[in-house]
Amino acid sequence: MAALIEGLVASVRWCVERLDERLLVELGCTPALARSIGAREMIAALDRVEETASTEHEDVCALLGGAWVGEEAVAAALWCVLRASGDFNDAVLRGANSSGDSDSIACIAGAIAGAAWGISAIDRVWARDVESADLLDRLAMTLLEARDGRDLERTGEALDPFRAESLVVPARRLRS
Repeated sequence: MAALIEGLVASVRWCVERLDERLLVELGCTPALARSIGAREMIAALDRVEETASTEHEDVCALLGGAWVGEEAVAAALWCVLRASGDFNDAVLRGANSSGDSDSIACIAGAIAGAAWGISAIDRVWARDVESADLLDRLAMTLLEARDGRDLERTGEALDPFRAESLVVPARRLRS
């Protein structure tokens, strides 16, 4: 577990560094913005996480910004997970008790910590009343099976439980 967390920021950085202009546009960024900013802001936020990872503070937002934009929210959540040292509740509470966009930070930190440490790390009291728990469990199992090489086309509803595919509007209609 410690090795996973130690490599967390490096792993995120590796992914972000592979974002190119074409992919950013494909994901919805305007060409001008993709050209002018790219992934630079996220890389800078990851630099700040690495610089402050060993700093203890009661408010992550005092170190990394208010998390009102995506790269700050992800950076703050990563910091919370790093400082929590394997304690799921601590990771989430650090985000929830921050002065910035606390619900976003806590949500992202919980997702990262849950993925890193597994369901056994989550206090049963916290997990007991999770809305749509069965659905989330099916989604998690499907993703685990996909990671292990299972053909995703055979998963059916598990990857689209809300039938979002039927609600997707073609991109050309969104731009007009």
